[in-house]
Amino acid sequence: MQYDFLAQFARRIKNIAKYAVLLKNSGQKAIWKNYGFVDESQQITVLLAVMLFIMEKSLRYENCTIDDIGSFLDDLNNQYFQQDMSLEDCQILGDFVINTVLSNDGIPMYYQSYDFVTRASEKFNVNYVSNKIIYDEHEMRRTSYELTDMGYDFILGTLEIEENMKFTVQDMLYRMHMDKQSYDKALDDIRQMFARIRGQVQRVQDAMQRIRRNPHNYNIEDYGTIQQVDLETIGEIRKKLQLYSGKIKVDIVGIENSDSNDKVVNKHTLETLQKIDSYLNLALDEYQKLTNSHYDLNFLYAEALENMASLDTVQRFSLRTEVFDPIMRDIRVLDKIDYFLRPLFNKKIDKDLNMHKMLVPQRGRGRWEDEPDTEIMDFDQEAWEQEQERKRQARNRLYQDSIACIIKAAYPNGHITLSELSQLLEERIIVKEAMIPTLGIFKEIMIELIRREQIDIALLRQERQSFIQEEGDNFSLSRCILKVLDENPQWQHIDKIYIVKLPIKEPVVFEDILTEQGRRCKILCSEVNIILEGEE
Repeated sequence: MQYDFLAQFARRIKNIAKYAVLLKNSGQKAIWKNYGFVDESQQITVLLAVMLFIMEKSLRYENCTIDDIGSFLDDLNNQYFQQDMSLEDCQILGDFVINTVLSNDGIPMYYQSYDFVTRASEKFNVNYVSNKIIYDEHEMRRTSYELTDMGYDFILGTLEIEENMKFTVQDMLYRMHMDKQSYDKALDDIRQMFARIRGQVQRVQDAMQRIRRNPHNYNIEDYGTIQQVDLETIGEIRKKLQLYSGKIKVDIVGIENSDSNDKVVNKHTLETLQKIDSYLNLALDEYQKLTNSHYDLNFLYAEALENMASLDTVQRFSLRTEVFDPIMRDIRVLDKIDYFLRPLFNKKIDKDLNMHKMLVPQRGRGRWEDEPDTEIMDFDQEAWEQEQERKRQARNRLYQDSIACIIKAAYPNGHITLSELSQLLEERIIVKEAMIPTLGIFKEIMIELIRREQIDIALLRQERQSFIQEEGDNFSLSRCILKVLDENPQWQHIDKIYIVKLPIKEPVVFEDILTEQGRRCKILCSEVNIILEGEE
């Protein structure tokens, strides 16, 4: 007899394990009773509230430290729980929830399941939260927490529906509210769609970071899940967003040209429609980032697999028998030692050194699949993260300096063209290394400027308050512009930036530009006029 209903049994067990492990870690803990949470339902309430708080912080790209969690629990206690707890007690309870219940005091958590298809038992890892090192405004080193993929699945499974239906349902609600002219509700719908796309961008970028750190810890199932969920659910979202944006613009023009006497209602409706239009544009920008991230993920994972496969074909030799012993027998062979050393300098090293891997004996690919998915990191990971943070800040500084040079040149007259910028560079009024540090950086900035056409500074500030985003590795034009304006108070009155392509035949030429590979080249650019708008 064929039991087809058991085909997805392993997947169901994994969903159950998310709850089973959490309840096991939480139960029989005396610390709950010390703060008045005797009943199991009260304990689960606190756990779920903390996980929802962490998810909300993650979606907004905000840091989430133990102090933040303690303050959150203190607010909940004052408003709802009414337990005899101080702020310090709430911080201790938050530390217990994060490090003991959700993280098992740093000990990896595993759950045993059975697969009726393969007829074998399987042990898989269960983890809800991850952490990273951050530095607060006082340059103090702190630990920030965020949900893992399993943590997100756990939370979304308590309320939300399957991933492949989320965009569809949100899209239906948005269209229904627009048809009923419930513009405030439609604004909330489009905000949620925008936040969902942004969350998926973060998910792909986290996957890329895992691959860069250790490709062995990222398997084909993880890759397939991202490809299936993201590409299938948002395959048509760009067309829909563009269609909605076109309709919104028509409605805005219609209200602006309306002769209705109810000016208060028209003003509120117009402002709401303009906000919807701005979120649609932001969602389209995030969609483009998501598409680019997918291409980068495909390339990165394919390269990682190729490098892993090439290990089997590497010809290895003994330094003693092949190098040292021949030199000891005949010292004259040192004249040809460059034949041995030359290949080491043919390719730029683009990976971080893992001292542990240097000492591990090499094994064939066939044995990797049988070994546990764990790794002992012997190198100083905190130092590595600090170095990565320093490099990221240095690269972001190059973007900001380039944008600052452009705004500074355009500020006196309120506008400037690329040909005028080129002339200023030739006259050495502007430092070339500041405005064009590398070809890639300048190219990214100009492409983003031309694509945006219009940048509303007030809207960007409002968006930053609603969705506080951590600085990532990728270039963000909005973040860099706001950073430059914040650092230069004399430019605070700038409200909008317009980028207009001018129809000319001859392109603008920039000479002797440094590339990322260290070469010098000449670039040709279309003529563009950059206009600053604002009242002093």
